[in-house]
Amino acid sequence: LAGVAAAGLVGPWVLVNVMGAKVSLSATLLMELALGTLFLLVANILQSALTALNRQQTVLVAWSLGVVAMFIVFAVPLGPLTTAAVASLVGPAVTMLVMAWDVLRATGGLRAVSDVNQGKDQPVAKPAK
Repeated sequence: LAGVAAAGLVGPWVLVNVMGAKVSLSATLLMELALGTLFLLVANILQSALTALNRQQTVLVAWSLGVVAMFIVFAVPLGPLTTAAVASLVGPAVTMLVMAWDVLRATGGLRAVSDVNQGKDQPVAKPAK
């Protein structure tokens, strides 16, 4: 998240003064692109967890839903830069959320969170027999 903030604070200056860009991009656009990249990184980590849990079908479904979400954004009449920024947020966010939900479900994490909220002190995941 610090990288997302840094992209907004110094990104436009770096583009023009360090990288020699002819046109500066807005701080908001750079922050949206950085946040979308963060979502992609988290999705890649979750993909490894799902593969380790033998839940490859969720990986396929999650990436497919992310692509569908991006196509929906492209169908909305926005400017090209806004479309790119929103699509880079929405697609990876959908993918990441689907994967995170299944990792929590498969590991018992949802039950553990519920137990903690109800005051029960139980382990996050039980060992396989």
